[in-house]
Amino acid sequence: MPETKELEKKYGQTRVETVLMHQRLIVRLKSEQNNA
Repeated sequence: MPETKELEKKYGQTRVETVLMHQRLIVRLKSEQNNA
């Protein structure tokens, strides 16, 4: 994923992992709301 490499340059590895984790959480929350 090229955008991940760009983010790593900008924020550093740990920040990127945090951002990706939050994005996955948000996606999961949205899908749970849709199923409710």
